[in-house]
Amino acid sequence: MSSAGPASSKNGSNELPSRIEPSPTPELDVAKLQSLPSEQQDLYLLNFVSILTKHVESLEPDDCTAQQLYLKKELFQILNLAAPPPTRVIRNNLGRCLAHVLGKGDRKLLFETINELVGIISSGKTKTEGDFRTKHAAVYCLGDVFAAAGDSAIGLHQLACSSMLKLLKSAQNNAGLRAAIFKSLAKLVGMIQTSMDEAIAKDIWKQARSYASSDKSILVQISACKCLKMLCKSTLYYDNSSDFESLKSTIFKTIDSASPLVRQAAAECLAEALVKNHSEEAPVDNDTPKIKKIKRQNTKRQSMAMGPGMDDEEIPSRPESPGPKKSHILVLTLAEMLKVLSTQYVRLSTSNKARAGIAICYTRIFKSMSERTVEKMYMKIVDHLTVELLGHANITSNRYRLLSTRKFVQIILEDVIGHSVLGESGQIDAANALINDILKNYPQVIKERAEPSKHTLIAALSALSSLIKTLGSAANVFAESCRDALLQVLQHPSYAVQIYTSYCLRTFTLASIAMSDNMHEQRESRTEPAEYWEKLA
Repeated sequence: MSSAGPASSKNGSNELPSRIEPSPTPELDVAKLQSLPSEQQDLYLLNFVSILTKHVESLEPDDCTAQQLYLKKELFQILNLAAPPPTRVIRNNLGRCLAHVLGKGDRKLLFETINELVGIISSGKTKTEGDFRTKHAAVYCLGDVFAAAGDSAIGLHQLACSSMLKLLKSAQNNAGLRAAIFKSLAKLVGMIQTSMDEAIAKDIWKQARSYASSDKSILVQISACKCLKMLCKSTLYYDNSSDFESLKSTIFKTIDSASPLVRQAAAECLAEALVKNHSEEAPVDNDTPKIKKIKRQNTKRQSMAMGPGMDDEEIPSRPESPGPKKSHILVLTLAEMLKVLSTQYVRLSTSNKARAGIAICYTRIFKSMSERTVEKMYMKIVDHLTVELLGHANITSNRYRLLSTRKFVQIILEDVIGHSVLGESGQIDAANALINDILKNYPQVIKERAEPSKHTLIAALSALSSLIKTLGSAANVFAESCRDALLQVLQHPSYAVQIYTSYCLRTFTLASIAMSDNMHEQRESRTEPAEYWEKLA
């Protein structure tokens, strides 16, 4: 037992950073780091940064404030090392440390920290790989600092954004650095939000659109799409029709990618822009007061000739500015939102990969909307998916496009809306709507209502089967109407409709058996006390 003390003191130089008693603050021994062989320097630095990160994340807010100056010195010492340059793991840990210290503790060093990071980014040294790594680490740390405490440094966001956009131009041969720039810009925008400078926001918007659609790197495209999404979500500069059209054209180019991750990022970006501008209320045309225009009798200025008894309405209107008019705020109903996607989906020039990305966009839209809105608009959603997608001539004319679209519609109606969005009452209402508005219309009963096509019936039957399976015994509410409608649709001449109807009947029967078993168990469990029967006697 006594040998434990001497054993720990033999290699005290290696264990010293983790065993300081009064103030356990790790210190980097730069001289020892430089004396090691190059292949051991990375390991030594990684070990030290790991110890430092654990130490920083264990600090309480008061300790963060007390050690802030010392920790900042250590972190920037690592960041500015010429050899070895910071790797991905090291820059991630440095960003976490700075975010924790400035986010939890006092922010008196926030401006100084941001200015030093901007100085590293803006420095002219970009000759070696080590210089790019140092700038890469500074960009990453700057994004983490703004994400943690950027609301206290709003005045520096213009300088930070300008330096990163300038570095973007010189990073054409470094995909990782370009992606890090867009990630940091997205973090900055997410924290600054509506306080973003309009000119800076426009520059970021322009660069992100360009790199999202034209960059060869998948990582850069994903990061640029996330940056565009954050701009749409957090700022108010792009809530107009012209910017939406430019975003839509960019996303439809990006979504035609071989990478599923790029398609997912592009779909989320477009869905965010659509949902943000969604409103079922009709836009009011007279949001701004209109000035009554009077025909002018001559070309002279009449402001000086205006008499004291003239009314305000008789004052001649001021000629409009020759500059471009400000675009109106974009407002989209659910039908218009879905029309934007379906128009691109059914085009013959749209690839199958792009259609898969558009299907992801549908799912993101419905997940972002409230349960009440989806429940209220359920039949409009079903009609859109079955008529404008499944029933379109460009889709039905090709077997692969038809089957893939049918699968997409099943995922949207069953997995997303049926399971994830709607509650039990919404599921019951959706099942009743499918039965009464679609299944009972076959064969045609009312002339005003067209008979549903076989593609509509297949989608409705599949969705109804999923709802019955999810509801279980709660499907007893619409059991009778469901049985009659299914027996009626079973006479359809299409073999596919018959198969889906048979499957729905099977699901309905199994649910009915479960209902009967539950009712039987409830009856058997009712045991009345003997006193009750004695009173009746």
